Amino acid sequence: MTTRNLLALPLILLILSVFILTGCIEKQITQNELIERIATAQKDLKSYDFEMDMNIEMKGVQAGEKANATISNHTSGAIALADKKMRTKMAMAIKVPETKEEPAIFQQTDSELYMIDTTMYLNMGDTSGMPEGWYKLDIPLPLYPAMWESQAWVQQQINLLRDAADIKIVGEEKVSGVNCYKMDMRPDMKQLLNMYVKQVNGLPAGDMDPSEIDSALQDIKSASYTAWYEERTALPVKVKMVMDIESRQDDASIQMTMEINMRYKHINSHVSIELPPEAEDAQDMSELQ
Repeated sequence: MTTRNLLALPLILLILSVFILTGCIEKQITQNELIERIATAQKDLKSYDFEMDMNIEMKGVQAGEKANATISNHTSGAIALADKKMRTKMAMAIKVPETKEEPAIFQQTDSELYMIDTTMYLNMGDTSGMPEGWYKLDIPLPLYPAMWESQAWVQQQINLLRDAADIKIVGEEKVSGVNCYKMDMRPDMKQLLNMYVKQVNGLPAGDMDPSEIDSALQDIKSASYTAWYEERTALPVKVKMVMDIESRQDDASIQMTMEINMRYKHINSHVSIELPPEAEDAQDMSELQ
């Protein structure tokens, strides 16, 4: 995994916290029973709001010089699956401490993205290298199913649960006043990578070169995945993932810890996803090529 790829991790998608109170399980349920309840509940999933916080701590050495950085990202949005609509707003900050050779760096990026059926609308602010404003891009029909599949985060989480090497219900906790089952698992690393790649480019990891897959899997040294599902409905409430990555290439080495916390709200309630008026006159990105 190259340094460039590591810095691209904040763009994931798509792939997931609030203060919790610990309780005890009042009734027993097996892991398989809960997974089936979760899968059944997902079939009726129509819409939801979400929030995600991601923090990345990077420490490394490149050409004999320290290369440290902190990346924080807050993303909020909503998805209406039946209507094929999605909106996200992302605020990302990158901090690089001062070194003997370079001054400290602080860069903040705010962006918006809408997907309305077969059209994507983007506003990347002043950091994309293009003039500020809204741009639109028609999604090619061959990529249309995969693009929307990459946004099906809840289904991808169920696949992780089904394929996990080790999974267990570890207790019951309240999240924002909701009684939840808490599940810990050791995810299948290839499935986790597939989820990551879908969020980045809308394509499954199977479309990657096998050597790239093997290299990426070797870079992931450890990963933990915890999910909270509402006891009454088996719908997702919160997901937390922590991953340690080490990458060595030529004269560079990087150690990274990434923590992702994702919350789901207003599931199957009305979500408002309306294209901003200023985006209606978005410039077609195909005209820039």
